[in-house]
Amino acid sequence: MKYKLLCGLILLSLVSMQTAYADTVSAQITDFYFPNGDWYKGSNQGGANLDVKNTGDVGHLFWVQYSVMDIRGAWYDADLQSVYLNPGEETNGMITMTWLIPDYAAYGNCQGKFTVWGGYDDNANSVYNLLDEQDLASAFRIVG
Repeated sequence: MKYKLLCGLILLSLVSMQTAYADTVSAQITDFYFPNGDWYKGSNQGGANLDVKNTGDVGHLFWVQYSVMDIRGAWYDADLQSVYLNPGEETNGMITMTWLIPDYAAYGNCQGKFTVWGGYDDNANSVYNLLDEQDLASAFRIVG
């Protein structure tokens, strides 16, 4: 009986130790700026910037996205960017995102949104594991 109890305690401690050393993937947006003012359809909107910090305990490739919602509620995404960061490392300077404003976007105020994702699925061509997000209502306007 003592032998079974001792084996059980050893097994439990090994499982606990393995769980304690599991890698954690996490990130935080530490600074961001949405390009304000008036922007025209068909133009490239530059100047959407953010800084990301790896707050996990393992180096990781993160995916960063800039999205915009027009006054009708339609969402548009700029091209994804990826950045590899070691634990505790922050992007060196700002990550700059550019969005081509489509001709079919509605005139008026737009919401800007940054998201940081932990993974990307090549087969589905989509991101997953949302780690952080920042947004701003009425960040800028689309004008004629």
